[in-house]
Amino acid sequence: MTTAGPEPAPLLQVSGLRVEFPTDERLVTAVDGIDLSIRPNEVHCLVGESGSGKSQTARAALGLLDPPGRITDGQIRYRLESGQELDLAQLKARGKQMRHIRGGEIGMIFQEPARSLSPMHTIGFQIAEAMRLHRGLSKPAAWEAAVEALKEVRIPRPELRAKAYPFELSGGMRQRAMIAIALAGQPRLLIADEPTTALDVTTQAQILRLLRRIQAERDMAILFITHDLGVVADMADEVSVMRRGEIVERQPVHSLFAAPQHEYTRMLLEATPKLREGRRAEASSSALIDQDSQGHGPAEKTKPLVEVKGLTKTFTLKSGVLGRRRRHLHAVDGVDLEILPGETLGLVGESGCGKSTLAKCLLRVEKPSAGSITHRLGNEQNQQDRAGQDVATAPEAELRGYRQRMRMVFQDPFGSLNPRMTVHDILAEPLRGDGPVARERLVELLELVGLEPEHLDRYPHAFSGGQRQRIGIARAIATDPAVLLADEAVSALDVSVRSQILDLLGELQDSRGLSYLFISHDMSTVEHLADRVAVMYLGRMVETAPTEALFADPKHPYTETLLSAVPIADPVRQRARERIEISGELPDPTEKPEGCPFRNRCRFAQEICALEAPELREVQDAEGNPTGRRSACHFAEELNLMGVQR
Repeated sequence: MTTAGPEPAPLLQVSGLRVEFPTDERLVTAVDGIDLSIRPNEVHCLVGESGSGKSQTARAALGLLDPPGRITDGQIRYRLESGQELDLAQLKARGKQMRHIRGGEIGMIFQEPARSLSPMHTIGFQIAEAMRLHRGLSKPAAWEAAVEALKEVRIPRPELRAKAYPFELSGGMRQRAMIAIALAGQPRLLIADEPTTALDVTTQAQILRLLRRIQAERDMAILFITHDLGVVADMADEVSVMRRGEIVERQPVHSLFAAPQHEYTRMLLEATPKLREGRRAEASSSALIDQDSQGHGPAEKTKPLVEVKGLTKTFTLKSGVLGRRRRHLHAVDGVDLEILPGETLGLVGESGCGKSTLAKCLLRVEKPSAGSITHRLGNEQNQQDRAGQDVATAPEAELRGYRQRMRMVFQDPFGSLNPRMTVHDILAEPLRGDGPVARERLVELLELVGLEPEHLDRYPHAFSGGQRQRIGIARAIATDPAVLLADEAVSALDVSVRSQILDLLGELQDSRGLSYLFISHDMSTVEHLADRVAVMYLGRMVETAPTEALFADPKHPYTETLLSAVPIADPVRQRARERIEISGELPDPTEKPEGCPFRNRCRFAQEICALEAPELREVQDAEGNPTGRRSACHFAEELNLMGVQR
């Protein structure tokens, strides 16, 4: 935001704020004497990693600190429309004046709408109650206003959705409903605390556009709390960077990205992958399909370690009286896939598209309903895996060797380790079938992932999130696998820790010849790590291509929308780029549209798209030569789709 003339008086002025949490062991200082200023009509982004104090700052302003948290020093001055200033730090958290401020003057959007919305009341009722509380409307008028609010936040069929309960809405719709509640009292300041972290990239783009539009229409200020520098580049006028309870830097957004002053800010920027700004060194040549200088090929194809054909997994959902109503959910719907030796294959798509179910089928945690999974994972030490067998139909007793060579790294470093087991027992568990496990072997595993021998005798609670994920990786490589399935393995980590884990995965791949199936919704991370990318939509594979080619020149409209939705951590590039808007929500997977599954959201859809589902096929160039790419679009050769420009 740029304005002429003198700078307006701050709408919210935080001075010397200190927030402390007394515990039995020690006094924890969550916010350590910070100063923060938010001007009218400004989008101010508060950036930092987990535990930096961002959320506690916002909660302190609204009297929402969880006990035993308390403000021990400082002021939080809020300027009313009349010009009067109130020190929010002095107001009683449950007092009448604070209740008016909370919602009537300052609205708040939380990270998890599912936890913030009451499961016992309809969406319309909850918005209407906020309307009655802050605007004094009658019940009929409040209900009409609630329906209008749902319309304003772009929820389709608002009259019907107002009567729905939160569990009946998608994550994106629940977040839109939360925005409607936060705006019910017509606040002059909106605090958005990580409002898009749990959302898909396409839904995130829709929510960010919605917030920008509402902010402009209402002349409203926004305090936007996030750890995502791509979102900062997209949204911010001003940026404050927070670390360990302190604000270490504040600058206008363009200045901060162009010339960060603090070493911590520089570290955050350097650790954030940026789309189309290079990738790590190429993996072993055995990983890749050889191509000529024009990107055509393949000239010679490496035999895949794992080959999937026509893989399908169907779940039967029961509902109604005595479960008599049955619907079929095709979570994975006829997927073809190959994992090559030494490569990283990125698997991307929105939540619910079938990525994780596909991974479970590959591990035979879920038994496929149809299709085949053949592999070449045998080694000289262990031939129990019977290379060439169809894993999809193999008896459970014959899968032990295969599962030793195909291992999993999970998303949640906190939930994936047994809290009652020491690191020694966690690492030894997958090896016990081979006899006693030497401590030296476990020490070697720890050192491979950058941990110390003394860590063997500790329990998971003694480690940070990044250290726990390193333990999870050590457990996964303990059996000397050929393939690792990494299911959102870095999505729960801070940006600096994420960078360290990605570097570790690259080092292990180079030293041990590993192949990865890297499942993620973070396209910038996938571009940084992957050699090839496979894109899933509603249980089907819609495009596969070498990473460079896919990001520069997508061959399926869904891939184009995914790339367009990813915010680039560069305010100049982000705000200058053309956006491809995607309409509507992901369809109900139990009621897929006939023909192409993407046609209801595709701007290029034609009559044939409703009649015939396109197969995943080889894409040809203008001369009719194969390109080494595959797309499930009738018009893959004809469409000129937009990639991410350097």
